[in-house]
Amino acid sequence: MLEAQGVQTPLTKIHTGWLMIKHVDEIFNFIPAKDGKGFKVLVPDATLTYRLLDQWNSEGKGGLLIYRDLRKNETLQALVNDVKLRDFNGRLQKEEIEFSIDSLKSTIEIEENDIIRISAFFEPYEGYAPALMPNMVNSVYMNGHRLMADPRGPLDAGKDLIQEYVKGLLHKEGVEVHFVDDLAYHNRGGNVHCATNVTYLFGDGL
Repeated sequence: MLEAQGVQTPLTKIHTGWLMIKHVDEIFNFIPAKDGKGFKVLVPDATLTYRLLDQWNSEGKGGLLIYRDLRKNETLQALVNDVKLRDFNGRLQKEEIEFSIDSLKSTIEIEENDIIRISAFFEPYEGYAPALMPNMVNSVYMNGHRLMADPRGPLDAGKDLIQEYVKGLLHKEGVEVHFVDDLAYHNRGGNVHCATNVTYLFGDGL
């Protein structure tokens, strides 16, 4: 139907069947950018998450608790050592997420430097792959600010290491990140953008 209208072509067809909610904004989201194409694409990257966790574990932070309120007394090191979960996320990143990224690259002609990879983590559940860590890609942008799910990453000296990493990425683009508690959404398979949006007011607000 969309192709027949001839307005939104070419369409980028993204496979979302592996997700619980199956929304495209769980895989792709956008922010304005100062250069390049004028925007950048946020994408989830579980491989990045493991790279960060492995680094922090090697720095002696393996005993830090992770996924507060989601998994009881789970430590960073225990997560790193969960081979089945690591393999699952590795396959998911390669077979589903990277495939969708390649489709987007070819359709709207973007390159890797037009992409910002955001730490993400998924788990198997009844044939699907819901987010284990609240999905920060599923977020809302407004006037230089980004509302993102609190990832509930490891706390070190009172700071969430994953939050700090993501804030650093988006700060380079002039975007200030605000992490919000979306546990009520997350526990039902969704995140911030699933029930949140913004409206733009022009002139007298009409």
